[in-house]
Amino acid sequence: MWVWVRGKYETRLAIAAGFSFFYAVVRPSVVNPSTGRMKKAVEVQVFTWKWLLILFFVVVINEDSHGQQLSINKLGIVWQDSLQWNSFAAFPAKVKLAILVGDPRKPAPYLVRVKVPLNEKIMPHKHPEDRVYTVISGVFYIGIGEVFNESSLQAYPPGAVIVLPGNTPHFHWARSGEYITQVYAIGPLGLEYIDSKYDPRVTSTEKHDE
Repeated sequence: MWVWVRGKYETRLAIAAGFSFFYAVVRPSVVNPSTGRMKKAVEVQVFTWKWLLILFFVVVINEDSHGQQLSINKLGIVWQDSLQWNSFAAFPAKVKLAILVGDPRKPAPYLVRVKVPLNEKIMPHKHPEDRVYTVISGVFYIGIGEVFNESSLQAYPPGAVIVLPGNTPHFHWARSGEYITQVYAIGPLGLEYIDSKYDPRVTSTEKHDE
């Protein structure tokens, strides 16, 4: 049976359990079960099952966090290296989104992360839902208003928390490098550009119709 193991720590557990399993299960069948040998094999077998149990709980705890978002109504853990970054139709192609908790399409709490590469801009837009931003990495630039204005951009370092009331026009620019923000809100997630010419959903539809 193949088990997907996430992360370096769990990989070490898997390797240790694998070697112990070999010596505890395979070795006793080929050695002479005489004095000392059998006792040693039994000791190794106990060691094996201890590590297998630990590995089992590690895999079970992380099962939901590998390759899928967590539910808001049960205990779970999301690990940085298990995030799946995907394109989002309302964002420019280079901007990526990862869903951590919940389903942004539903009227329920959700938690997402947004990764914006250097020099990428997200033009003035608004969301119907109230949002809480947490800067994870890089410098987060946000400006308030219906027109992109470089001079009105405010820079926020990692750890900063920004509360943005629903329907507040705003814009972003990865001015100094890639940044990642975490967004908490109550869905469904909505995004409306102030000027539809900046909406990738509109431009992609126009290209499709041509």
